[in-house]
Amino acid sequence: PSPSYPNNLVMGTASYHEKTIFVKEWTDPPSSAINEIKTYRSLSNYLRGNIKLPKLLFANRYMNKLEIGLEHVVGKTLNNYSQNKQLAIYHMVLSELSAIPVQQSKSIYIRPPIYIIFSFPYIFIKALLTYPIHRHDIFRSLSPFFKNIYHLLHAKLKFVHRDLGLENIMISGKSIYLLDFQYASHSLPEYEYAGIWRSLSRDRRLSKQFLKQVIQNYCRPRSSMGRFKLLSMYYALLGLTDPNYSKSRVKDFLYVINETSKL
Repeated sequence: PSPSYPNNLVMGTASYHEKTIFVKEWTDPPSSAINEIKTYRSLSNYLRGNIKLPKLLFANRYMNKLEIGLEHVVGKTLNNYSQNKQLAIYHMVLSELSAIPVQQSKSIYIRPPIYIIFSFPYIFIKALLTYPIHRHDIFRSLSPFFKNIYHLLHAKLKFVHRDLGLENIMISGKSIYLLDFQYASHSLPEYEYAGIWRSLSRDRRLSKQFLKQVIQNYCRPRSSMGRFKLLSMYYALLGLTDPNYSKSRVKDFLYVINETSKL
């Protein structure tokens, strides 16, 4: 098991038809594992340019286990490249994903605005109970939520990966591979931008440059920027719902809430 993944997930390489493949195996698989399989199947015939996803070779369910075999991609994840390269790749990937028709991936998770509106109070209360010492800053998240909630209305859903950290983008030759689709869904595109921004928050320089891209390219309309502010706060609070105390999670939250207040 990987320390950054649940204990019920085992990953590694294996031999399959005399080729090396990548295998993921869940015990008592969560719904996100099924969602990942559906995403691979839905997008396998769509992403065929430079931006790709590993081929799904098989998916087997037996007893309380679920095993999938994927094409083994050899390359380097995006965190191994320069900041300019990282920002350029993000721009290419986000442009490609935003063009995916909703009907192309209609069987995967749906996270509409109503889901975000109703789940926010739960996340807020859980964060407050988990980190009561930071209650003052947690209460600061209410203002951007209520100020921008109306921007969620009538927003169009897009395909969203929802976990596009540097480690989930791999460069192999001239191809860009996207990895780990467990949380892929139909949701607001600003959900993607907010998630990436939060994942980059520990590299302040890169995070600020990505935020500039968001302001200049992705969220220029006022309504889109309003959704970005709200969802950035949503992601920041979500990071505080982990009962295992982490100074880095608190720092991420404080960074996001302080920067969001300046937008």
